Amino acid sequence: MRWKRVLTRVGGGKEAGWFLLLVAVLVLLVAGGVRFYRDYAALSASGAPLDDRGSAYLYFDRPGVTASLEVTVRDATLDFDVQVDRAYAGAEVGYFLVLTGNAVYASGGEVVDGCPGDAVRSTGEMRCQVGKLDPAMTNAAPELPTEASVVSGRIVRGDDGLRASIGVDTGRGFSNADGKRVYFGLPAIGTSYLPAGERAGVTFPLAGAKVAVPERLTLSIDYGELPVTNRAENVSPEPLVAGTLFWYEEDVSAIKGRGSLVDSITEDDEQRTLFLAGLYVGLATAFLPLLLPALWRSGRRIRRSASLQP
Repeated sequence: MRWKRVLTRVGGGKEAGWFLLLVAVLVLLVAGGVRFYRDYAALSASGAPLDDRGSAYLYFDRPGVTASLEVTVRDATLDFDVQVDRAYAGAEVGYFLVLTGNAVYASGGEVVDGCPGDAVRSTGEMRCQVGKLDPAMTNAAPELPTEASVVSGRIVRGDDGLRASIGVDTGRGFSNADGKRVYFGLPAIGTSYLPAGERAGVTFPLAGAKVAVPERLTLSIDYGELPVTNRAENVSPEPLVAGTLFWYEEDVSAIKGRGSLVDSITEDDEQRTLFLAGLYVGLATAFLPLLLPALWRSGRRIRRSASLQP
């Protein structure tokens, strides 16, 4: 209020105009610095990796079954293709797909045999129920029982052997974007670990049945190809093919894909913003020592002029 009264008394003179110009320049310098900082902080933000994304484990109703499991992950959907090895002589076999954490299917839609029709689909009849996992299945402490959703059904021999496809819509994505990075974390996919000598003799109680791990499991996980503008960063385990998020293992228990991707376009924007911010800081640092004394002297002259007026 005091400066307003002083400028009013001085009027629209040259000194008042010069003072207001210096103030405007100072305000622009501060506003520009805040904007550069905000833009750079938004581009270079680096959040924490995703938390544990749960698991999707495959079991059979009898031991000694060798199988392959191909899994395609897209957005919030998991598609499982189970193929029993042709060496298996039986006409059918029961399967159990155990889902925990963010791999659990979403609710909603018409429910048939416990399965929400909008979120779970299969090439054959299936049943969905909740089961308590034996701690040995997940290497969990006995005092921390794990609750899981269980999709079960039977694989019947057809023209292409013993094969079944199961699709699960989780309703939850497996990645998030933070600045120039996209962090992703897939569920642990496969089966429980057991030493080779125990796979034929150990069963677990699950949803009113006894289940066994596959005698041997070949596992592939397809999370898609990398966009040309992205590069992989800290991806674990190492993808099978460069430029993709595709993993393949023979005789494996489970694979848990996770890591981060860097968007090169956003990274270039970050570098450009950083360069401009550095240039801005350099100019502002050189200009401020001249601006502030000039502003102070202009203010003194305005006050002196105001005190001399009647």
